Amino acid sequence: MRLLRRRDVEERTEVYYRMGKIKQAQGQAKQAINNFEKALSLDSNHRASLDAMVEVHSAERDWPNVASYKRRVLEHLLEDNERLDLLVSIADVWSEKQKDPAKAIEALEEAREIRPQDHVILHKLLALYQESGDWSRMVDTLSAISEIEQEPGRKARYFYTMAQLYRDKIGDQERAVELFNDSLDLAPDFLEAFERINKILTVEKNWKQLERQYRKMIHRVAGKGKPLLGAVAERLVGRATQPAGEGRAQRSQRSFDERRLQLELFEVLGLHRP
Repeated sequence: MRLLRRRDVEERTEVYYRMGKIKQAQGQAKQAINNFEKALSLDSNHRASLDAMVEVHSAERDWPNVASYKRRVLEHLLEDNERLDLLVSIADVWSEKQKDPAKAIEALEEAREIRPQDHVILHKLLALYQESGDWSRMVDTLSAISEIEQEPGRKARYFYTMAQLYRDKIGDQERAVELFNDSLDLAPDFLEAFERINKILTVEKNWKQLERQYRKMIHRVAGKGKPLLGAVAERLVGRATQPAGEGRAQRSQRSFDERRLQLELFEVLGLHRP
């Protein structure tokens, strides 16, 4: 008896599904949805009806229902790659169609649990965190991307971007200086990072720390070759002098001998400072 009942349910489910597909082909979306809903009321796991609901709601541009039925499909998927692809698809619906970054992030973070180092997922999250103004999560995502990046120049750029977020958005100047230094450790010729350090410490009038940073930079470029050293000399020596708007009284507060640092730099270069 139970077997007969189950077969009856399966047959009725299939009838409603086929009627829904006919209505869908005829462009009668409401009647199609009604039939698919009847099929799903008999068998909530009927995959063909769930897929059909995604199709018909997509055609109607009913994006919340598209995402909802994709979620219902997700409940019955076990294979990681299929789940990941569907989660990314759900995120795209919320991000690109419904303009709801919070729900897009929710789906992508679930996808990230499946594949933590997926480059596409991480970059999608990065854009969404930026759009949402969630700077801390943006830094966390940049950090995750930097961990899998092998090319030093690109890795340095990620550290540089994190440093700027700490400086401009989070307001942690000390951490910003640390990250600018991490960037320079990877790419000593990335002098924009040193200029940011110089500016932060000059504004803070932290001359002792600024002297340390100049010495660290000199050590970084020593032995790197004349072209790089020449570029560093031109940039650093130019920046080691009076900051814009600094008066005589402020200059006297500096606790390190800039002239001495300049001479040390030129000694590394094997040149003579005129």
